[in-house]
Amino acid sequence: MGYRGPNQRLEELDARNTSYRFDLDSGPCWSRIDEPGRHVSPALLADFGIDVARLGEHLATFDWIYGATVCRSFVALEESIVEFAHREHDRLVRSKSLEALVEEEEKHILMFKRYEEMLLSRHDAAMFELAYAPMGERMAKRHRSALLEIPDDTDRHYLLWLNTIFFEEFTVYLDQRLQVDKERIKPLWLSIHRLHRIEEMQHLATDEAYVDALGIDAARRRELSAGFVMGMLQHFEDTVAVAPALSTARAAGLEGIRPGRVSETGFVHTILAGSAFKRTRAAAPYLRELASGSGC
Repeated sequence: MGYRGPNQRLEELDARNTSYRFDLDSGPCWSRIDEPGRHVSPALLADFGIDVARLGEHLATFDWIYGATVCRSFVALEESIVEFAHREHDRLVRSKSLEALVEEEEKHILMFKRYEEMLLSRHDAAMFELAYAPMGERMAKRHRSALLEIPDDTDRHYLLWLNTIFFEEFTVYLDQRLQVDKERIKPLWLSIHRLHRIEEMQHLATDEAYVDALGIDAARRRELSAGFVMGMLQHFEDTVAVAPALSTARAAGLEGIRPGRVSETGFVHTILAGSAFKRTRAAAPYLRELASGSGC
């Protein structure tokens, strides 16, 4: 396994200005934590295939559980990225861009942990822990154990970078959707995702450079990307961070909340055709095949 070099793209990225960075304490508007608003809009829930009307009075509970789930899952995913960079240090091409990515992800981990702590201090933390536990176990198995323990170096690096690109493009998509309904969204939540997106856009450029430099043949990339796509669809409710909130709603007797097929959701259409996921499609040949076959 090896990365092709010299890597001109990484050299260009290493020379970029870091004025895009935000300060953890002064960037997010932490003092606005108690201002009204939601963590998810009805339009975004509709993208995920959720029948918002059926939630009724449960919508408020669904909303804060969703907010806490986004925080917890983002922390887990960003921790796996940092762990990957540290564990694979000797196999990765060294660059200032990768160092910056790790530093910024460590800051993001602290940011989402802080917000989660503030949010759960205002709600039923025990309820959340009970609802999140199954998803947390699944994520630990899929994103930590399974990925980091892939024996082949090239396969492992490709899938880790592909998962990173998808997650980071999801953060871009999420900020875009929140901005559309920003009048309904909590100001602090909105500011966190806007700041997060700005830095993640820089990370995506670094991710792409590493994927492009990775020596993996087209056939193997297609095969591995098919497995990635199938896993993402199979665990769709985890992918979009709604599993705990949905399980709580279902436990309350609300059935049929996500009635349609995953493949027919607005979110999947966005993955196949939307600009927010163009880097994921570029890195995953199987996604491009699906997009072509769907007419998107």
